[in-house]
Amino acid sequence: MLRTRHTVLILAIFIATIGSSWGQSPQSPSEQDKPGQSQQQQQQQQQAPTDQRGTEQFPLVVQPLSTKKTADEAARDAREQQRKDSYEWWSWLLSMLTVGALVGQAIILAVQASLMKQTVKISENATQAAKIAAGNIPIIERAYLNVEPRGIEIDTKKDVIGQAAIVNKGRVPARKVSIFIRIKWDADENLDSFGSATIPPATNILPVGAEMPTGTNALTDAERANFQSKKGFLYVWGRTIYEDGFEQERWLDFCHRYNCASPRNSKGGIDQKYGRYHHHHNDGN
Repeated sequence: MLRTRHTVLILAIFIATIGSSWGQSPQSPSEQDKPGQSQQQQQQQQQAPTDQRGTEQFPLVVQPLSTKKTADEAARDAREQQRKDSYEWWSWLLSMLTVGALVGQAIILAVQASLMKQTVKISENATQAAKIAAGNIPIIERAYLNVEPRGIEIDTKKDVIGQAAIVNKGRVPARKVSIFIRIKWDADENLDSFGSATIPPATNILPVGAEMPTGTNALTDAERANFQSKKGFLYVWGRTIYEDGFEQERWLDFCHRYNCASPRNSKGGIDQKYGRYHHHHNDGN
């Protein structure tokens, strides 16, 4: 089978070679230009006029003449031009409106961003103010206790006792109110040492605006003799502790000073109006 294919291929190549050689064979004498004819053609070419238009080298150029438009054509062209101009004008107007809308939107976005920034700032300030207010509520609304002087009293046993009153000047009741209070005589008007105070726990509640009277121990015999001779000074001092209504423990140190030379009342004591807050041992939180 393979040998047959080779034979067919060789025959095809051979036939193609013969055909090519046949196509390249010289022309017959009858087809060649005769010498006389060649000379005649050369004479005709020499006698040809100089205007060679219409030949392959110089083809004729035909320029059509423009014709006048009719009235309908002119009107139609005018309408087309008007429609084109109108379209271009509306396109320009739409473009300008689009640009204006974009600019307006950009301005609106800038204003919104500024307002948003201000809103965030206001919100932050409000949050900070709320935190401050929340922190100040216990300070403003808490219970505030003060220990006020109530004078020097002589009881039925002739004992000299200092009197005081715990007063709630805050806005909520004070809880677990407890007090330690003492009296002492001293010749020094600037006494600054009063010792320590041991305060027992208590469950007393002192309402807003209310007061709790309290008294001291009695003077010793020597101190009472100095008091009666109107020498030196009496000091009513101590400490009170309490809860301020917000579960915070508060304390207050107090000291009232009385001049033993002050006028005496009908019972031999000193009225509260002569009591002074000493410049030591008056402190608190």
